[in-house]
Amino acid sequence: AGLMVVYVGLMYVGATVAGSFDAGVERTALMIAITEELLGGFGKYALAVTIGLACLTTSIGLTAAAGKFFKLSYNLIVISTVVISAAIASLGVEKIISFSVPILCLVYPVVIVLIVMTVFLREKLTSRAPYAGAVTGAFALSFIEFLISMGAKSSVLISFRDSLPFAEAGFGWIVPSIAMSIIFVIFDKMLQKDTVQENA
Repeated sequence: AGLMVVYVGLMYVGATVAGSFDAGVERTALMIAITEELLGGFGKYALAVTIGLACLTTSIGLTAAAGKFFKLSYNLIVISTVVISAAIASLGVEKIISFSVPILCLVYPVVIVLIVMTVFLREKLTSRAPYAGAVTGAFALSFIEFLISMGAKSSVLISFRDSLPFAEAGFGWIVPSIAMSIIFVIFDKMLQKDTVQENA
């Protein structure tokens, strides 16, 4: 709940100050400037503590999870994770974002689809077909987004992505996910029908 308040607050602040700063300003400088403008000089320290605690809880959880997931020495995995994370953190926010955004664009749609379907449709879905179809549709669009973010200049890919509903908001994968889920369900039903007829 605490993290949700932090991130919702960040989204609200970003939405309310849109247009007040140059588009080329660095993210860290932008956040500090916004905080100083809203809370004064004390705001910088409040921001540092808030973001630090939010990141600390996430890093501890992920590090512990990684240590338990891999079938190696827990201490070795934890120490390796901390050292590698510290090295990556030293690159700075802008560089980290520059190489992480394409990866997140590739992964997030698939993860969101699986979470939504598992939470809301788990009891209604009796086969894996709708999951497979939705993941296929989401991954296809996220892969296109990945190629574009990596510098692909294909006008066909860009036009196709931009033509999809909700593409302007970054949710162009929603319709393909639904469409592929339906298609996979139809094919699954046809295969089941053929199997029943063969066994009859």
